[in-house]
Amino acid sequence: MFLLVGVRVNETTSKENPYVPPGMPPLDLSGRTTSYFEFWPMWLMYIPVVLQWLLLSVWHRSLTLPLIANPAVPLSGMVGVQKSAVFDAAGAVARDWILPWRIYSKTNAPIPEQAADVAALIDAAGFKFPVVGKPNIGCRGAGVKLLGDRAELEAYLSKFPVQGEIQFQRLSEWEAEAGVFYVRHPHAERGEITSFTLKYAPFVIGDGFSTLAELVAADPRAGELQHLYGERHKANWELLIPAGEPYRLVFSASHSRGAVFRDPADLISE
Repeated sequence: MFLLVGVRVNETTSKENPYVPPGMPPLDLSGRTTSYFEFWPMWLMYIPVVLQWLLLSVWHRSLTLPLIANPAVPLSGMVGVQKSAVFDAAGAVARDWILPWRIYSKTNAPIPEQAADVAALIDAAGFKFPVVGKPNIGCRGAGVKLLGDRAELEAYLSKFPVQGEIQFQRLSEWEAEAGVFYVRHPHAERGEITSFTLKYAPFVIGDGFSTLAELVAADPRAGELQHLYGERHKANWELLIPAGEPYRLVFSASHSRGAVFRDPADLISE
């Protein structure tokens, strides 16, 4: 459940004034709520990438050229990269900004026993529930889940294959989320930010008399994406949401799960 208990929203939300977490710039959803290509299957979305790869490969006479764009990351992060490998490559300064994390490989042991091992692992790392669980190799937010207690951890572990690696990480105290693409060429002293994306997770706001299902149906954008939220929130679908309290519809701010991305290029200062 993603009800933000204790957070109150007094203002009326709308397409022009939707709820956004503290620390995020205002979000304007006026105009079309969804695009016609927004939820195309992944294989279709990547066709332009493949075509560009082939074109550049012919131009530069190398099929593997894109795989050396970032030598510090296996396959330059193109596919199948472990999150732990990227974190391990971070320098001393960057490490201070990475929330504590630990890797656990699922075994054949009973789930309660493994849950106890994970609890001891994260406790030794200096953080406790709630924690974020995510596949060490993942894509588009699949398998990323907020785990509030031991019972949720056991349910999460039960769905993973044996020998599957899971990254457990401390939950950030901030709701705001952004993606920054920074590039520094090998012989340059300074790099540059080539892409900056703000990621807005979808929320609905309780009115004290509508169920979650009714709030989602009435929301301009979420109402068009009920197929994403109905199954995910089955347990709370008929729950009355207290007046003024935000309910987060997805934990991982992935575009494929209904999050809204915005390009705040004007916020790049250098």
